[in-house]
Amino acid sequence: MMGLLAGCGKSGSAKNASSPPKNVRQAGADLFLTKPDGTEINLTAERLGVLNEQLSIFVAEHKRMPSTFQEFANTRLDGVPQLPAGFAWDLDLFDRKVIIVPVPRAK
Repeated sequence: MMGLLAGCGKSGSAKNASSPPKNVRQAGADLFLTKPDGTEINLTAERLGVLNEQLSIFVAEHKRMPSTFQEFANTRLDGVPQLPAGFAWDLDLFDRKVIIVPVPRAK
């Protein structure tokens, strides 16, 4: 996995979230990035599979969910795929999976 460590932490609520960039659209749980040539890339599908695999390994080794995405990333990942501005990686502790959340706006 390549990339820089993206912002992480607690999930932000939708009403405090910043607007996504114009070249990013959300459809259900998926994020799509429109490239300059007009083609779209499903950012969610290609990245979540690998991250959730690593999360399963973390849970199997530690017999618990990590308390934060940062703990998970520091323990299991060489790097975290970068997301478009306005989004960050987080953990859904109930469903035990990696999710993408809007980043809260700075006040």
